[in-house]
Amino acid sequence: MKRQQFSVTLARAARNDVMRRTPWVVALGFIVLLALALLPAAATAEGNSDAAKLCQKGGWTLLQGTDGTTFANQNECVSYAAQGGSLMPKVSPTLTATALSATTHLGTEGFTISVSGTNFAPNQTLYLNFITTSWYLTSGLIASDSGGEFLYSTIDPPFPFVFPCVTGTGVVTQAKISVYSWDSSTGIVTRLASTTIPVSCTQATP
Repeated sequence: MKRQQFSVTLARAARNDVMRRTPWVVALGFIVLLALALLPAAATAEGNSDAAKLCQKGGWTLLQGTDGTTFANQNECVSYAAQGGSLMPKVSPTLTATALSATTHLGTEGFTISVSGTNFAPNQTLYLNFITTSWYLTSGLIASDSGGEFLYSTIDPPFPFVFPCVTGTGVVTQAKISVYSWDSSTGIVTRLASTTIPVSCTQATP
């Protein structure tokens, strides 16, 4: 009988001990889970902080976002990185142009210019200027695609144009093409790239 009572007493003591320990075990488990959940956020915050430091001491002038975002000052760069944006070395826009033989509406020798652009900001509003010996032509507004590229030709509608090879100053031998960005909210225009190409008007006579 005494042995049974002793066994019952031990069982109750063990149960009470478990009950006393249970809240601490639950609390400890919650703390561990919370710490594990916060680790990725802490790592991300540290990573963002390191990225933001790259913008300092003029570093922002050499950087852009991987989505094509560019920065006007250090604060814009720091803010972009702090919000989780990824930075990469700035890539300069490039412009490639070719003059193609064509016939003007008067039936004389002429040429058109085809232009391709790469490394521009995605979906950026742009326009082109074309300058030859006697002509100055501005395209309508165009836009780069989601990859920061565009294609344009002076023969494209709605205002197709063929440059004449012969002008009042002689035969055209080259053309300069420049591309500009236009911010509709501020009206700010910025030249982004330019190139000069040769024009072959072999059959033209002054």
